[in-house]
Amino acid sequence: MIGLITVSATGDRAYDPTNLILLERVSDQISPVIESLRLLEQVQTLAATVETTLDLVAITDLEGVASYINPAGLNMLKLAEDETGIGTSLKQFMSAETVELIQNTGLRLAETSGGWQAEISVTPRNSEKSIPMEMQLVPVKNKDDEMTAVNVFMRDLREREASQVERREFVSTVSHELRTPLTSMKMYTDMLGEGDAGELNKQQQRLVDNMKTTVDRLSRMVDDLNDVSLLEAGRFSLQIESLDVVELVASEIEISEPIFAERDMTVRLDHPVSPVIVDVDRERMFQVMLNLLNNAAKYSEKGTEAAVTISTTSPNEVRVAVSDKGPGIEPDELETVFESFYRSKSARRTWVPGSGLGLSIERRLIAAQGGKIWAESTSGVGSTFIFTLPLAES
Repeated sequence: MIGLITVSATGDRAYDPTNLILLERVSDQISPVIESLRLLEQVQTLAATVETTLDLVAITDLEGVASYINPAGLNMLKLAEDETGIGTSLKQFMSAETVELIQNTGLRLAETSGGWQAEISVTPRNSEKSIPMEMQLVPVKNKDDEMTAVNVFMRDLREREASQVERREFVSTVSHELRTPLTSMKMYTDMLGEGDAGELNKQQQRLVDNMKTTVDRLSRMVDDLNDVSLLEAGRFSLQIESLDVVELVASEIEISEPIFAERDMTVRLDHPVSPVIVDVDRERMFQVMLNLLNNAAKYSEKGTEAAVTISTTSPNEVRVAVSDKGPGIEPDELETVFESFYRSKSARRTWVPGSGLGLSIERRLIAAQGGKIWAESTSGVGSTFIFTLPLAES
């Protein structure tokens, strides 16, 4: 319903069927006029937004030839002032790899899922320097639900890139400056704990042990900072080898047993009988599993059971899930927990120690090895962290 027409009669007059038919016809004619005016207002508002936005907005056919490019897009691509952009192929501003990605993957996913997003590089006309862009494709479909055109949106990421470089340099400097004094502190606390400076009484020994624990924790944080800096800068190398995921996970669970024993917890491992071979970096996968198991121990209720499940959900990949019985994660945090330095509300409420870097590092390490990682959770029940890896070619 878009409105209401009220008609009243004076005296004892009543409306006959002819009057009612006439009123219905009037209503039928007024309704589309009102709806059209509303739609026109929305279109005018949208058009004003598109014309004034700083992002590129274009409409193209399935081959990337534009029928419209907004003023910001014309400026971004360095097209001449007298050009409208009509008939311009956006492919000419992209690398062959990007064009292939869009044609083979982007358009297909846009049509099936309603949209597709990726970070690409665009090189303006007569320029040798490319611009990092966040691109989004939204399909335009006909009445038969066939994609006939594409709405293209691009956002300049140079400011974000500059801030990320600045942050990486800061993190790298901080981790480097902290490493030397921490190494000395660790050496001296080890010497004190071993009695090199004289025998310690029980209270002194307890204080030195506490100091060693704190120094070890700080050292791990510095290592995490250094890993984040290297991963974000793309200077991180992997030593790939073929190994059995089942064997790797079982070994890591055995190493982590003292952590679970401190909280009176057990770990159940479910896995296929036959080996599951993947091509990965052994040390980095140990790092991923260690952090997931540590989190399961830290956030679970004492005396509960953590579960690790390995399964081959498809012929091409293996799925590893680590489940705990902790406070859980809020639905709106399931993605943000993988951001650097972010800590969930439940972690902050329960004062569980941590830097907020572990999951961020894991996501980058898993992605670098061709996999993906995500979280599923029910608040008050527990959380499950799941990652997949491609199986090695036989």
